[in-house]
Amino acid sequence: MAEAPARRRVSTALNSTSSIDRPEVTLRPIGYVLTGLERGTPAQATDNVSEGEVVVHAELGEGLKGLEGFDYVWLITWFDRVAGEPAPLEQVPRPLRGTGRRFGVFATRSPARPNPVGLSLVRVLGIEGTRIRFAGVDLLDRTPVLDIKPFVPQDDIPAQGAAARSGF
Repeated sequence: MAEAPARRRVSTALNSTSSIDRPEVTLRPIGYVLTGLERGTPAQATDNVSEGEVVVHAELGEGLKGLEGFDYVWLITWFDRVAGEPAPLEQVPRPLRGTGRRFGVFATRSPARPNPVGLSLVRVLGIEGTRIRFAGVDLLDRTPVLDIKPFVPQDDIPAQGAAARSGF
């Protein structure tokens, strides 16, 4: 497979004109994804069944123990190719393109955000060593992974389920 990207810190200064002090946050990726996608991804992981891999750094491999018991995991990622670009605070969400209807960035799933953090729900196909094979690719090749959390239906699905409002 592809050569591992150099380990790097993901850092962002949370600048503010408000009176609230917001400290700088420094994160270290736990690994990266291999997807083969250099540009253009599906809008959501659940929109496709394409396969990819998460490669966790070797020294964190023990942290994967028990993950094989889950069908789905959340990948928390850093959109490193949009980082540094100013995010418009109003955007037209993908489902409403062509309507001109604008929403605040926090009411969208756009990767262009004040902090370009991604959240993908993917299906676990297998775990071997420090690699997680998954279905539901919506990330570019070598996207840094900040964390992995198991999907727990009784905790992650609101009580109203499908009846929950989407806002659009």
